Amino acid sequence: MDGPNRRFLLAAVVLLVLLAAAPSDAKKKKPPSAKPSGGGKKEPTVKVVAADVAHGMWDLKNITIVDTRSEDQYSYGHIPGAIGLPAKWVRQSINLGKPLVVPNKKDIMCVDDSSESAVTYCTYFATSGKFPGVRLYALAKGFSSWTDMGYPVDS
Repeated sequence: MDGPNRRFLLAAVVLLVLLAAAPSDAKKKKPPSAKPSGGGKKEPTVKVVAADVAHGMWDLKNITIVDTRSEDQYSYGHIPGAIGLPAKWVRQSINLGKPLVVPNKKDIMCVDDSSESAVTYCTYFATSGKFPGVRLYALAKGFSSWTDMGYPVDS
């Protein structure tokens, strides 16, 4: 590597190291009087529930269950009555009603391979503004927690 290219590369590496070491705004604490971001809006809340609680909700039939796993996983087995809506289609379904419309009158529980991904997809419903008053839940530990408890599965 010749002189100018080497100096440029060295300068770029030094700059990256300095940027990485610099304190970010995210790490700074806000003073107690500061308003939360978003103009005081409350962050969407998705409650993670264990399989036994989810089963109770399902048994009462007062919840829409949205299974965001792949089409193959859904076909292999899903909670009876669950809507199969693969993750890649969640936002389109919320915004355009395609490939299907998720009812906005009942609470929603998202089911995926993990509770973390289910929370992510449930948050899309909250932030859309199209599901006012709907409580959002995510199945803890994913679909496997349902089957581990021996609860019913359709295929």
